[in-house]
Amino acid sequence: MSNWFSNHERKRFKRSPTFSRNSLINVFLIFFIVIILLYMVGLGFIVDLLIIDQYPGQDVISVFNGFILFYLLGDLLMRFYLQDVPALEVQPYLHLPIKRSSIVHFVLCKSIFTLFNLLPLFLIIPFLFKQVIPAMGSSTGFVWALTVYLFAICNTYITVYLKKQLTSRPQIVLYLVLAFGLLFLLNHLEIVPLTAWSMHFFGSFSILALIIPIVLTGILYFLNLNTLTSSLYLEELGKMKKEDAQWSGDFSFLKRFGSVGDIMSLELKLILRNKRPRSVLFVSLAFLCYGLIFYTNDTYLEGYAMLIFVGVFVTGGFMLNYGQFAFSWESGFFDSVLTKRIDIRKYLEAKYNLLAISCIASFILTAPYAYFGWKVILINLACCLFNIGINSIVILYFTGKSPKRIDISKPNVMNWEGVGATQFILIIPTLIAPILLYVIFNLFDLAPYGIVFIAALGLMGILLKRPLLEQFYRNRFIKNKYQIAQSLRVE
Repeated sequence: MSNWFSNHERKRFKRSPTFSRNSLINVFLIFFIVIILLYMVGLGFIVDLLIIDQYPGQDVISVFNGFILFYLLGDLLMRFYLQDVPALEVQPYLHLPIKRSSIVHFVLCKSIFTLFNLLPLFLIIPFLFKQVIPAMGSSTGFVWALTVYLFAICNTYITVYLKKQLTSRPQIVLYLVLAFGLLFLLNHLEIVPLTAWSMHFFGSFSILALIIPIVLTGILYFLNLNTLTSSLYLEELGKMKKEDAQWSGDFSFLKRFGSVGDIMSLELKLILRNKRPRSVLFVSLAFLCYGLIFYTNDTYLEGYAMLIFVGVFVTGGFMLNYGQFAFSWESGFFDSVLTKRIDIRKYLEAKYNLLAISCIASFILTAPYAYFGWKVILINLACCLFNIGINSIVILYFTGKSPKRIDISKPNVMNWEGVGATQFILIIPTLIAPILLYVIFNLFDLAPYGIVFIAALGLMGILLKRPLLEQFYRNRFIKNKYQIAQSLRVE
């Protein structure tokens, strides 16, 4: 039965129109995956050298074991945002004499074969042969490696279960972020010693440590099996689609802004009701934590250039991720936008306002970075103004010629629909340009004035919003609206 399902999945993939149409992107995706795996292999071979360099005099294996729990927690958080729930077009099978449990078994087994389950192997196997086996022996070493890997498999089924519950309980996202934030805070305050627990558990090298992930994996597997099997009815599938549509909240307060508010309300509902834009929203929330990678390093806090890059990124994460497909989101009904009595100027203004509000919200959410100094907050404020006044217009301009079609009902993970040369070119004006502006001032030893200039440029763009949008409307959108419509239609 599994071979039968696998054969169908393989044929569906090969016969998909996007497979042949996006062959160049598929090659790039394979190349990208290979690069990631090579990096992990390289890290696996040098991680012991890094530990010796950073923790001289300490046992290498013990230090490595102390970081495993953090890796697993980070892996779970990354999977939640990036790993797609394994899918199968089940409706064609439900009228056939096939057990529903057989379908779900195939789906759950299929979920094991993901990139996220390959990464820990490429990391721990080199370390296993370089350090663990010479110190503990082969049998003990393989028990240790299997224990770590089975916890990674547990993360797979935890992610599947959480994402299944996400349809009816969207607050899970908030709970997960708060739980992880609280856990790391308690560890930082040394109230909950995660490092010591991880070092003790994975350093025991015992069969008992191996039994725990085996039992946990079995429990999670059958929990997912029961949950998915109980919802594998046509009536339940229809109910799930209705629940998916109920994600949108009440945005009636936007009506006070007239037709611009109505269009913004519709776009917010589009984001919350569909998989692809909703995934972009969740990933953008994760980008708010990007500053922790740099702000905790004194080397970066001493300069400005890297802080500007991080500031643009954390305050404009949603703007960059969502705005680069500004017109592609309406692929299914863009012709309707052009033919109905919709003021295109209001339509463009609504898109600009949505991107601007997301930058303001991101800046407010990143206010706790003041813990690392007011310098960080002031740079983030300057970058936020630059994102609103300059980058929002630049993104709309670049995407307003020949965007590519997107199926918003598909998930975001490993989905390259809508990606073209524009998305790569946008990196230069949005991320690199503010750094170059700062470098010019820094050459004359006027680094702080470079930050002021970036903020002033953004503020000027905000004040000139209407004439800039009018120029975009006349010189870009009107000239290319039929080209945009043609590129968004089904081929």
